[in-house]
Amino acid sequence: ELTNTSNDPMLVASIIEAAKSSMGSDISAIDILNIRTFAKRVANLYQFRSSLHQYLCSRMESCAPNLTALIGEQVGARLISKAGSLVKLAKYPASTLQILGAEKALFRALKSRGKCNTPKYGLIFNSSFITRALAKNKGRISRYLANKAAMACRLDCFLDNPTNKYGLAFKEQVEQRLQFFKTGKLPETNSSIMGKVRKGIDEDEDEDEDMQDLDSKQAKPVKTKTGKDQFRLFFFFFVFSQKRSREEDEEEDEEEEEEEKTTAPPTKKRKVTSESVKPAAKPKKPPMDEDVSSGSQSDDEAEEPKQTKPKQAAKNEKHKKESSEEEEEDEESEEEDDNEEKLRKEMEEKLRKEMEEKLKLEMQKLTGKKKETKKKKKQ
Repeated sequence: ELTNTSNDPMLVASIIEAAKSSMGSDISAIDILNIRTFAKRVANLYQFRSSLHQYLCSRMESCAPNLTALIGEQVGARLISKAGSLVKLAKYPASTLQILGAEKALFRALKSRGKCNTPKYGLIFNSSFITRALAKNKGRISRYLANKAAMACRLDCFLDNPTNKYGLAFKEQVEQRLQFFKTGKLPETNSSIMGKVRKGIDEDEDEDEDMQDLDSKQAKPVKTKTGKDQFRLFFFFFVFSQKRSREEDEEEDEEEEEEEKTTAPPTKKRKVTSESVKPAAKPKKPPMDEDVSSGSQSDDEAEEPKQTKPKQAAKNEKHKKESSEEEEEDEESEEEDDNEEKLRKEMEEKLRKEMEEKLKLEMQKLTGKKKETKKKKKQ
């Protein structure tokens, strides 16, 4: 029957052997339900553990990338939870970080007054570096690892742009230290490793800047309006509105003058000219002899230039009056322009002071927010 149901002869043989050693009783329905519920719980716990592990990895890579690269996310998370926060862990010295988690053994050794040895490692013991080292070298490697872990915590806590490059370099240094215990080859110093990592970070930043420049050349940059730009826009808008209001007032005045001219009756004024003013006619003298007539002709010729002089004087007076009126009008217009410029300058100064006060308040608010965010991060 088994061979008919399954084509695998090895499976049939294994079932027959198991049947020989079994009791041969059937499984009840209740047992099957319990087995199924237990299997579902185990599967759910496994999924929950995997999701927790993913969450822990993502959080540790964002908060402490150098520490995770050096020790691992599980040991690093245990150290941070034991210390209370990343800032507190960064403030601890390497000797405290080395025995963190072994407080009971430490106080037991202190109470025994030399009878018991002090612990050499605490939570760091779960790291793979200590398990790979020999028994005689575990204390040395734990001290060395605690030193590198303290440096990684401080870098994670105080770096502006967090990276895991320092943690990877420290990990290579610890590997070299393990090889030193076996072969005797000295590892690299801290200064050389830190210099190499610093150069690599600078090169990456230069490449990123070059890529950003290329992107900005290809695509038009979107300029963000700063406080100065907003002040300039507001100032130009205010000046433009003032000019517009002045023009509207002038147009209204001109319209009112035109309306007054149209409503009022026109008055004709006669222009007084030199031609209209004629000299009075002199009485004619009786005719006399030829000598007398020749004498009268000479007198008329002498009187003609005397009549042209008053005409020229009247013209000169009118020209002087017109020039004086024009000068007065120019002076009045200059005074009005000066007054307008003074008013404009006063308004500009007031606006500038108001905008400066607003900008100061905004900067104070921003600095206060930054301080609050820094305090929250430290906590």
